[in-house]
Amino acid sequence: MPGPYAHYKNEQGNHAAVWGPANNLYLEFQFSRGIPEDRGPGNPGDEAIARDLALAAVRQARSLLPNGPYNNRAGLPENIRNRAEHPLTEDGRGDFIWQDGMDLLEEKPGDPNRLFDQTRMAQLPDGLVRALSLMAASTLKMEGGVCEKFSSVVLGILSTTAPPGTEALKVAWSGDHHYVVVRHGTSQWYVADPWPHNAYVQPWADNYFERAGTEHYTRLIVHAPVEDMYGVVFDHNELENSKKTASRVVPYTRTDGQFDHNWGQRDNLPKGVTAPPRGILAAGEEDWG
Repeated sequence: MPGPYAHYKNEQGNHAAVWGPANNLYLEFQFSRGIPEDRGPGNPGDEAIARDLALAAVRQARSLLPNGPYNNRAGLPENIRNRAEHPLTEDGRGDFIWQDGMDLLEEKPGDPNRLFDQTRMAQLPDGLVRALSLMAASTLKMEGGVCEKFSSVVLGILSTTAPPGTEALKVAWSGDHHYVVVRHGTSQWYVADPWPHNAYVQPWADNYFERAGTEHYTRLIVHAPVEDMYGVVFDHNELENSKKTASRVVPYTRTDGQFDHNWGQRDNLPKGVTAPPRGILAAGEEDWG
């Protein structure tokens, strides 16, 4: 639904909400530590909705991120790998845009609120919504990123496409990975992770990155989908100006070998499995952009 949007966060900073005209509640966000609840299969109609939401979100994210995963390039097809010759630098420029909007830069180029379209929001976002939406926006601007940035894009897509009764989790996994799972109504959780070369949508129980390894997660509850990701509207001219500044501040001087973890994650199938037991290939290694 279109804005203008208003945003709320509690004093602890672990709960946020997005409201629309006439005080209609669109989205809720909740940050939690620990392992999320498990869910068994539910109503077949709900299962189909959740699975289709995950498939569509992965495919849309892939179409928006032609440069691919900056820290998962080993084994990618050469034509995809060559789209970003300096992936660590590109990732650093995305970080710069995010820090610019979060007001974390030591040399601040200006009011960070300039990145937001203040004419289309009743109240500027902060806390969870600000951080998530900026991460998604900067990742889309760079057309690639690392796994946490990918998951922010997927969660943002779901905020615009998922019907009421949908929940999604942006999961931080203990082995230095982030991904999203989504469910609808009575359904189980389905994995929506575009970061592996071959991205399978499958029940969470089948995922390579197990639920039990979750360290913390952000829950999205959809009361009504929004028109703009996270109910946040950006000034794209200012985002572009921030990207240009990043090009000057973060020059091409580094190589992707300096990532703490530079993966070659071919897929997200269960360990030791070569064919999906219950999953669907949402996007293959050539499906970027």
